[in-house]
Amino acid sequence: MGCKLKNVEPEKNNKFGENGEIDQYDLSYWENYKALIDSLTTYLVILNRDLKIIVSNNLFRQRFDPSPGHYCYEAWKDRDEVCCDCPALKTFSDGRMRTVETCAIDKGGNLSEFLVEFIPIRNKQGEVAHVVEVATDITERKHLIREIKGATGQIEKLTADRIIELEDSESRYRTIFERSADAIVLTDSNFKIVDINPAALKVFRFDSCNSKRVCEDLKSLFADDHQFYALVENMQKDGYIRDVEAVMKGANNECFHALITGNLLSNGSGEITGYVTFVRDLSEQKKIESYLKQANAELRALNTIAKTVGGSLDLNDILNNVINNVKDTLKADSVRIYLLDEERESLYLAAHTGLSDRFISRPHIKCRKVGEGLLGEAAKEGKAIIVEDLRKAPTPFKTAVFKEDLQAAVYIPLTSKGKVVGILCVSTHYPHKFTSKHMEFLTGIGVQIGMAVENANLYAETERAYKQLQIAQEQLIRSEKLVSLGKLAATIAHEINNPLSAVITYIKLMTKIFKKEFVPVEKVRDVRKYLGIMESETVRCANIVKDLLAFSRQSSLNKKLNDIEEIIDRALAIIGHDLELKEITLRKEISPNLPPVPCDFQQIQQAVLNLLSNAAEATSKHGNITIEANLADSGKEVEINVKDDGVGIDPADIPFVFEPFFTTKKEGKGVGLGLAVVYGIVKKHGGRVEVDSQPGKGTIFHIYLPVEDM
Repeated sequence: MGCKLKNVEPEKNNKFGENGEIDQYDLSYWENYKALIDSLTTYLVILNRDLKIIVSNNLFRQRFDPSPGHYCYEAWKDRDEVCCDCPALKTFSDGRMRTVETCAIDKGGNLSEFLVEFIPIRNKQGEVAHVVEVATDITERKHLIREIKGATGQIEKLTADRIIELEDSESRYRTIFERSADAIVLTDSNFKIVDINPAALKVFRFDSCNSKRVCEDLKSLFADDHQFYALVENMQKDGYIRDVEAVMKGANNECFHALITGNLLSNGSGEITGYVTFVRDLSEQKKIESYLKQANAELRALNTIAKTVGGSLDLNDILNNVINNVKDTLKADSVRIYLLDEERESLYLAAHTGLSDRFISRPHIKCRKVGEGLLGEAAKEGKAIIVEDLRKAPTPFKTAVFKEDLQAAVYIPLTSKGKVVGILCVSTHYPHKFTSKHMEFLTGIGVQIGMAVENANLYAETERAYKQLQIAQEQLIRSEKLVSLGKLAATIAHEINNPLSAVITYIKLMTKIFKKEFVPVEKVRDVRKYLGIMESETVRCANIVKDLLAFSRQSSLNKKLNDIEEIIDRALAIIGHDLELKEITLRKEISPNLPPVPCDFQQIQQAVLNLLSNAAEATSKHGNITIEANLADSGKEVEINVKDDGVGIDPADIPFVFEPFFTTKKEGKGVGLGLAVVYGIVKKHGGRVEVDSQPGKGTIFHIYLPVEDM
């Protein structure tokens, strides 16, 4: 097998010791560096002057599988004799480091190309005692070079330049100490520091290599001795530790978080000869984690506040929730929220926490004119104000601030639809710097509070309008009652007049009987009969008056469990005579065992009476009206139906029949309030009212009342 040699000038400085000399070069010396040699990403073997391999790393053994004692040419070339122009022999001879490109055969019989460095190691007498071979597999790179040679133009030039740079970079071989980005600390078996790499200088904040003398042992680099002893125990137990977090201590006792990996070193007999510890600085990672933790806390606070704003209309609850979330998230110890009054001239304190009663009780803290102090200025300008030292700030209220010992504060406008509605003030009793991230968080909260204030104001306005509507509706019901009473006045007068006339007639008969000196027995029986009739007629009058008074009584909604049939009977008692006069046939069909309904007896009676009166007016002489009550199909409502066979309703008018003052009656026959009152009463009870009608065939009104109170 041929070989290709390419002489390379040796490096001026030997990487293994000063002036190329080492104190010892037997196998036990190399055992100290076993972990480092095994961790290399290049192939490494160490030869004696007979070209026998005395040390090799894991990467080499896995691919070529020779044990110490094999010759170099057996391992690399599968040869029985020394290669021609052997670079190792030349290095032993002239003591010069050289680099060659050559081929090697691995244990699988695969031929590969390698770039090999031959580094001389001298003993104390200056003789070359060992040669270190460091090899890099360049098979793929050489294949790439051959492919690139077929390319043309600029691509070939750029790629060739890149390959040259790569070759130059690889030619500058460095030990694991020099390459590692992590700190590496080598110690003896007693944890006395033997060496540290350049990265360790940066990690531990040392100024130079001599700084390693500041710390004599590994324990001095740990902030907590207990952590050090725990790591040592685990390393001695398992032979290694992997990715263990600890707090380390560098120059000037500056502490930082680190990730530690370590291995113990041992000789052939298993005796511990030292330790190698890899240290990765986690300071930046911890900063990022802290930042993300704070950002997540702010996001959770914003979500909580958003849910509170969306799920509640109680402004006090919302504001208290906000100040608690702000206090917990920013670690601030005092928060105030001010809202503008309706005239937008003054700010009044709406919620607060973390401040003394003496401070809060001050008039200018409870209420502040817009434009006064930092608080008023933020409201006037609509811009956030940050104050790092309140004691030096230009404010007329320094005395109160000084006594409360407030030091830093930020004033955030609360906005809604582009207008300022209040101010959020976050302050501390200790020095504090509010960052731009804090301002973004507080500005987002300011928008949320502004929305909450706007929602609360809209709710208050809606509630006022609803109350006004309720009052108007009650007035409408009362006016309709008066109209109904006017309609019934003549009927009731006639109804009462008949029994009173009978009573008067029987009184006259009895007076005539008792004028005689002797009253026959049969006349006494007549008197008793007359008295019975008079009693029943008088009771009849009293019931009519009682029903009339109950119907006309003004009262608010008073829900109780009531029997629907009793309500219907009361309504029929009032309107029944009017139906008789019009010769209208009335049918009542009530399902048995109807459940009681939670309702206001008088108002539901009013609704039924209005529907019966409406049906009577729409029905001609000798017509028919039917009133029904049954349990709806859902089982959750009682259905009351009032049917008539009157003139019916035009389909175009049906959508408007429940509107106030809408009527199809002739002038003077009605003002269009009856059905509007029915609709309002049923709606207040959580029910619904519907209508079906066909012109010329009649109309059906349906009232649905819930069996269970809503």
